[in-house]
Amino acid sequence: MNAPLAAMAAALDVQLSVPVTAIEATAQGWQVRAGEPIWQARQLVLAIPAPQAAALIPVAHPMQAAAENIPMSPCWAVMLSSEHAINLPFAGAFMNDGAISWLAHNSSKPDRTGQHWLLHASVAWSQAHLEDSADEVIALLIQEFNRLLARWGQAEPHWQHAGAHRWRFAQGSSTQAVVQSAETGLVLAGDWLAGGRIEGAYLSGIDAANALLAVTAGQQSNQS
Repeated sequence: MNAPLAAMAAALDVQLSVPVTAIEATAQGWQVRAGEPIWQARQLVLAIPAPQAAALIPVAHPMQAAAENIPMSPCWAVMLSSEHAINLPFAGAFMNDGAISWLAHNSSKPDRTGQHWLLHASVAWSQAHLEDSADEVIALLIQEFNRLLARWGQAEPHWQHAGAHRWRFAQGSSTQAVVQSAETGLVLAGDWLAGGRIEGAYLSGIDAANALLAVTAGQQSNQS
């Protein structure tokens, strides 16, 4: 899903795997510390989960409380690949009880091949198994998926490959967009804003960009 971003960032200087340890307000905007490297920026966008943003934003800044007061829930995700097709009458389904909250036939997406299924564990299950190893989570969720498949009249598949990913901060509970603080040069974006789904990520990104652009336009107008 990051292909559009990778294309947009092709001409940019992108620094990967560089943990930011602190941000500080300065007369010129913001100072970003990442260990030895220190960057200066007039404007700063934090597009990270709320708890991580709250840990970076200075306590006196109005955006700090906005991020700190939004709880986020974890989610274990497992991707499975089977040797043969699993013939279910749907490509995706929400589950109302049990360990799995969402499952999807990932191969049904455009330009995908193979037989790949994505499982999202429920918030309660993910919280209970948050510190389990990836192998333990895979075994438990395969067991649950096999149980569901048997209930739906499917034979137990031969799983060729399985991988797990833990999202410690997967789901936010915010139902309203955070009021951006673009006049201070700092804005927030992420899927935990404006409802906590992918639409929230998009809408908060548009909101953050518009807020920064409006401040920049006002500054240019004052200078002219």
